[in-house]
Amino acid sequence: RAFTYLNEQDKIMNELKFSLQCNANELADKIVSLQKSLKKSNDIIKELNILKAESKINDLLSRKNSVGEIQVIIDKLNIELNPQLLADIVRDKLSTKGVALIGLEAEKIQLLCIITKDICNTINAGEIIKEISSSLGLGGGGAKHFAITTFTDNKMLNDSMKTGEIIIKQKCKAYVD
Repeated sequence: RAFTYLNEQDKIMNELKFSLQCNANELADKIVSLQKSLKKSNDIIKELNILKAESKINDLLSRKNSVGEIQVIIDKLNIELNPQLLADIVRDKLSTKGVALIGLEAEKIQLLCIITKDICNTINAGEIIKEISSSLGLGGGGAKHFAITTFTDNKMLNDSMKTGEIIIKQKCKAYVD
């Protein structure tokens, strides 16, 4: 058994040396180098996704609606980005008196409600998401300025966005009045 084990280990070592194109003494350094390269590549991808998100959000802002003085964005994005980071970008771009309902069609199908902090005491993202989710028999919620829920399919996302648009317009109108 020991001989078989050593043969298997030797085979693995030879495959690694061949794949990584180095000798046995260089394997550890090669792996560390590859890990650093992977991290650097992932950081670049994240930065590119942030730039992509900013560009798409600028496009959404150019097509935003208003309810009184409140800016309203209701749309979908297909982007792989941390929802909290995306929410921060949206809130930063809206600046003041803004509400966004963003459907994410990415690895996870999610609905984000983002409210600028100057109006989140009156128009509450957590309450909006909770109301939308409960209308579909689901759970969801979050903070006053950012809330999220996840769906299993695009139909639920589409239905929730229609419901969310009605709820947001009602809450914005109540805020303005």
